[in-house]
Amino acid sequence: MEQLVKKLGPFPYSSKPFWEKINRLRTNNVNSQIPTLNIDDKEFKTDKEKEDLFRAILCKTFFLITANFIFKLLKKDYN
Repeated sequence: MEQLVKKLGPFPYSSKPFWEKINRLRTNNVNSQIPTLNIDDKEFKTDKEKEDLFRAILCKTFFLITANFIFKLLKKDYN
């Protein structure tokens, strides 16, 4: 980065080269891969395995929330 700033000099005519370099550095370091997940001594390596795990966790979470909400509503109606 220092080399780029020195190359541009103290009074660059445009900041475009600087921002192009910054944006290239930002995008090149992005890793869109989800690492292997280890849950309950089981490894989830493939995207499909991770997708199924995520779906199962969401279903379990929202089922419990919904079931609890319905239970409270029914309890209110009968009290």
